[in-house]
Amino acid sequence: MVSTTIRQRLTGYFESVLTEPVVGGELTEGSTLKFRYRGEELEAFVRRRSNGTEVLTIVAIVATVDETIEALRYIAGHAADGTFAALAATSGVATDDLDLEVWHTLISDSVTESGLSEVLDSLSVAAKLHRENLETLAAPELTSEDVSFRAADEVLENLENLVGIASVKSEIVAIVKAEQVARKRSKHGLIGAGSSPNLVFVGNPGTGKTTVARLVAELYRAIGVVPVGHLVETNRAGLVAEYIGQTAVKTEEVCESALGGVLFIDEAYTLAPSGQKDFGHEAIATLIQYMENHRDEMAVVVAGYPREMDEFLDANPGLRSRFDITVPFPDYSNDELEEIFEALARSNDFDLTPAASEQLRIHIKSMSRGHGFGNAREMRKLFQGVVRRQAQDLDHLSLAGTSLLRRIDADAFPSIPGPRDPVNIPGYI
Repeated sequence: MVSTTIRQRLTGYFESVLTEPVVGGELTEGSTLKFRYRGEELEAFVRRRSNGTEVLTIVAIVATVDETIEALRYIAGHAADGTFAALAATSGVATDDLDLEVWHTLISDSVTESGLSEVLDSLSVAAKLHRENLETLAAPELTSEDVSFRAADEVLENLENLVGIASVKSEIVAIVKAEQVARKRSKHGLIGAGSSPNLVFVGNPGTGKTTVARLVAELYRAIGVVPVGHLVETNRAGLVAEYIGQTAVKTEEVCESALGGVLFIDEAYTLAPSGQKDFGHEAIATLIQYMENHRDEMAVVVAGYPREMDEFLDANPGLRSRFDITVPFPDYSNDELEEIFEALARSNDFDLTPAASEQLRIHIKSMSRGHGFGNAREMRKLFQGVVRRQAQDLDHLSLAGTSLLRRIDADAFPSIPGPRDPVNIPGYI
């Protein structure tokens, strides 16, 4: 039951902000307030989430459009545009129609009159802009299945462009193709035996787990596993509270924010309880329950070291069964690490001299590998240290042009530590 006090306060805000008469309805339980604002049709309603939080959702009607490839690409590309205006599409009355709207949700307790006015302004402007953009689209209609395959292919191309991780790419492609076939079978009246969309990513830091998770979210949206495709990233600190009874609420709020997309939990093994006073078990239990109650509304990707993640999946009897597929992320090879460093240099307008390239190869070969090796993160640290040393070398020079500012020489790299040399090398951070 929605709080009467909150409903009355919100109703008062609407009465103050709106300049046109209300079209119909009111902010009561099960009712929707329909109104016009700056020439746009909007709706608002209040509901109580499963964790007891009361939220106000405001929706602005955009248009009903034909389900063309251009329209669907536009929707996918603009789903998260605007601070207060997420674009969403639902099936229209006609088979090939899409009803478009922009919406925003606020915690009812935190709504202010000025904040409400700001949201209404943003939604009305966004609705008008999207409508004008969509009116310019014209193309032959394609089936949603064609659109799905094409959109997925575009994301898979971005996946393929990542450095290394060939086995990961193959696994993700296999997951996507299996899901596409399962959905195609369902449309033909056959049993679509797709696997669970929840995934376990295992590997050392810096191997691309978060980057791939973001692409998985896009792929899941493209093939219809999730409707929105946003990625919510979190870890133990985002799920576990300090006191009894707070962890379940905290975990539910994070899960709620991931509805329609993918929840990515990094270093998920840290949720496995280390003692009786550890509330990680409460976060895991809440996560399992939420996954069960909202199995068609979001996907979960958990990540961490291989051995620790195996222990995490055994921390609760119902956890392992929620994850069908484990994707190993291998360490990058020396050549791949070199490619990553060079890409960092190019993207920051630096050029390596031949001697610097050779010094980079020597440095990479000298790195000790093993449990916890940072991979791409190590290259980022190395690059930052090199740039710092290069800046110190140029500080005393009078520069006539940009060539010296761009150039990285071999002496910008830290010296390779010997067996007895200290670990902390000057200039290496």
